[in-house]
Amino acid sequence: MRWAVPFILLMLLASFSDTRPEKEIKLKNLDYFTIDQFSNIYGIRFDQLRKYDSNGKIIFEYSNPLLGSIHSLSALDPLNLLLFYKDQAQITTLDNRLNESTAIQLIDIGLNDVQLVSQSDENFVWVYDQATDRLYRLDLNRASISNKSLNITQLVQLENQPTQLESTYDNVFLNIPEKGILIFDATGSLLQTVALKHVDYFDVWGERIFYLKQDTVRSIDFKKNTMGKQLWPLEEVLSFTVEARKLYVLKPKKLNIYGINP
Repeated sequence: MRWAVPFILLMLLASFSDTRPEKEIKLKNLDYFTIDQFSNIYGIRFDQLRKYDSNGKIIFEYSNPLLGSIHSLSALDPLNLLLFYKDQAQITTLDNRLNESTAIQLIDIGLNDVQLVSQSDENFVWVYDQATDRLYRLDLNRASISNKSLNITQLVQLENQPTQLESTYDNVFLNIPEKGILIFDATGSLLQTVALKHVDYFDVWGERIFYLKQDTVRSIDFKKNTMGKQLWPLEEVLSFTVEARKLYVLKPKKLNIYGINP
């Protein structure tokens, strides 16, 4: 039994062994960020978008003050970035040099109160419309609706206000703090609810959901329903994302990069 306490301590230390970042990049005055597959960094501050290289050097800048603040950004396709302007109910796409390509008015598609947008592949995005309380899959090329979910309130049997929407090619993830993270298939049918309540922020990588709760980032395999062994106790987290076995964490004056175990 005398080895039990040291063994437990070693296990705890192993769980917290990745709290020191592999790399730190000085980035100031950002509200939100994301990473593309080439490790380029995209930082947002109000209506301003900046593209940085992997070392934090500014490459390109974009701003359209007439549209107001940028609510969210997707860099799933680095050649076709997707910006969402919630106040204007508009989706704008940019090329890799941050030149405007196209603009889609969501009201013209019949969506009057879109709150959340997430890109699932090159030609499709998912949106949450508060007026109808549904998820919609939009075809960007045709500017039309291709699929939709049932009414969210009816599905979860309680009044709700989703706070975050993420999607992959196969699944859609909707965070409802009082209920958990709802997972839908590509047609908009509800598959399961992951009982993670009051999550501050989350991201999806493969079959794992990484989530921030009570100043700690954890992960769960949503198909096997098993918790990851790594923990990242962090403070002052503005947002984070996961890309290529790296956890990118935005703080007020820097971007920290951590390794992720298999």
